[in-house]
Amino acid sequence: MEPRRFATPPGQGDILLWPPPAQIRKNLQPPPTSQTEPQLLAHPLSHWRQQTRLNALDRAYAYTTALGVQLDRPNPAYPLIVSGHQAQFYHPGILIKYLLADQMARPAGGTVLNLIVDSDLPKSTELLLPCQTQYGWEQRAIDLPELDTRRPMESQKTRWPVDLQRIAQKLDQLDADIPPQALLHGLLKSRRQTSTTLHTPAQWFAATNQDIAHQAYGINWLELPISQLSQTPGFLAYIADMALHADRVINTYNGTLAAYRIARNIRNTIRPLPDLTVTDDSHLELPFWIIDDDGTRLPLYVVHDTDTITFCDDHRSRFTLARATLTHTDEALQALQDAGAEHRLAFRPRALTLSLFTRLFLGDT
Repeated sequence: MEPRRFATPPGQGDILLWPPPAQIRKNLQPPPTSQTEPQLLAHPLSHWRQQTRLNALDRAYAYTTALGVQLDRPNPAYPLIVSGHQAQFYHPGILIKYLLADQMARPAGGTVLNLIVDSDLPKSTELLLPCQTQYGWEQRAIDLPELDTRRPMESQKTRWPVDLQRIAQKLDQLDADIPPQALLHGLLKSRRQTSTTLHTPAQWFAATNQDIAHQAYGINWLELPISQLSQTPGFLAYIADMALHADRVINTYNGTLAAYRIARNIRNTIRPLPDLTVTDDSHLELPFWIIDDDGTRLPLYVVHDTDTITFCDDHRSRFTLARATLTHTDEALQALQDAGAEHRLAFRPRALTLSLFTRLFLGDT
């Protein structure tokens, strides 16, 4: 298929929307059944999709209502529209995704789910805000030294209610108005009073984004952190299957990237993402992260032996499981859970792995 090349519309108010609305509505229809459905750990993909969808929606409902958001419990039989972003304040370029998703979901009685990528590292220790001053629009920054750019958001250890008080005080000191009509400013002040139930930066960002969307546009959506999505049975089966077939995963992953680069005349071999590697000592890189309990994030490797598979990072071995264990559904899921608890580590998806998992195991679009 010839790759599409999109360009930013030149005119004020011009819109680029792909696929067109009629195709979007068509995409919300359930996929047709197939006689050659893929199998993971002796179960068809539809089995894992059903399990993941039910588990993820239950988790998302509990997480979102704990933020103080009022929502009806989602019906897994209706369309599920999934989007996602890092844990941060949503500027208009991000918020438009959720406005469009809401418009797609409403006519079909569906649900919008936002995946909070709390497994990602903070991009900055500054909170950037658009402000209107006597000189016009300016970007102002509030320093957030409590954020550690070496640790994923899920591992940030902050005294967040106290930090929230300090952030709100800094907002009070800005010699500028925060648009729209100080909405964000007012919300931050109100959240300062109710912050005792919000214990992490990701929760606070999510709650404030929800408040803004509801007050400005009358919409809300479900929230689910990647750290919770990664605990679903389907995700554990996903890891086990890729560990068992690591050679094929690497060949497919790297081959797809190579074809993409050729089609778009990209010469830089780390764009759009680096290839997965095979080291001289037969360590096979998989597209996942290992996150230690101290927040260290490292790439995941596996080493295949005749009867075992060893899970490693790029420095050392972590644990070994029998290959036979990973081929048996119940044993594989329990073994991965037990190994994570015993060795105090967690598995998280990288960018393409997350997108693939979301499309196959969770959402309708």
